[in-house]
Amino acid sequence: CTELMEDLVKHDEKLALVSIDLNDFKSINDTMGHDTGDIYIYNASMLISEFFSSSPVYRIGGDEYAIFYLGRKEDEVRADIENMRAELATTPYVCAFGYEMVKGKSIDEAMREADREMYANKAKIKDTNEKRIAAHKEAMIRVMHEALGSGMWSMEFDEDGKVVREDNG
Repeated sequence: CTELMEDLVKHDEKLALVSIDLNDFKSINDTMGHDTGDIYIYNASMLISEFFSSSPVYRIGGDEYAIFYLGRKEDEVRADIENMRAELATTPYVCAFGYEMVKGKSIDEAMREADREMYANKAKIKDTNEKRIAAHKEAMIRVMHEALGSGMWSMEFDEDGKVVREDNG
């Protein structure tokens, strides 16, 4: 397959490599078991394969995929990735994406660049999620303080910090 792709690149065919990583797969396996993880990866694989049905999709690791785009311009590749992100937003799956146009480099070089971009996207997603969770916790604490301060709700704690009494007003 790599030789065929390298030959296509030599003949000036447009070729892009897309790298996809399914986020949080390890935690699903660790917390819900491998049977649930198998179902999760199967369903995600089907969704990715259906969306990118006109291009070969390869599962290259536990939760990583590579897609070979032939004859597509860079803006088309980017648009497909954004459309896939939008579709994934309606599902329980969160994926990090990276891509690289192959022109002027080997398949291996392009794959390394696509992976690098995918891992940068994965870090950005993780950072964004952590900030969202922290903001949610902060908002909950603020609401609790307001409720306690207004007399709508009260709590008493023992010396170990455990709630011994709460009153909902």
